[in-house]
Amino acid sequence: MSVPDEPDESMHLSVKEMQSWLNQEIMDSLKACELRVREATALVTAYAMGELTPQAANDRLTMYEDRWGEALPGATAASHITDEAITAKVDAAHAAQRAWRERYRRQLGRPEKGPYGNDR
Repeated sequence: MSVPDEPDESMHLSVKEMQSWLNQEIMDSLKACELRVREATALVTAYAMGELTPQAANDRLTMYEDRWGEALPGATAASHITDEAITAKVDAAHAAQRAWRERYRRQLGRPEKGPYGNDR
């Protein structure tokens, strides 16, 4: 006998689907790193070579940050910071952002959840 509130097993990813997700996540993460590093390097190189004014460099830095955001939201990689501490800071930054969005939605009178019950 099944419990009515339990999701059907077909709603769960199979091992093959999870492996496919992992492969795509790896490819996407590596591509994001490649694009970020290429763009950041081009920006700093152009500025160092005198091809950009300080204002133009700041403008491009702002565009970079708007496009990519923080690599580790709320945290930074340093040799003295553990992976667990970085992960905790990233989780806290995301939780704060979700809380801010929820407060904003409530002020607008329309709390909204994403397709999986999470904040959008």
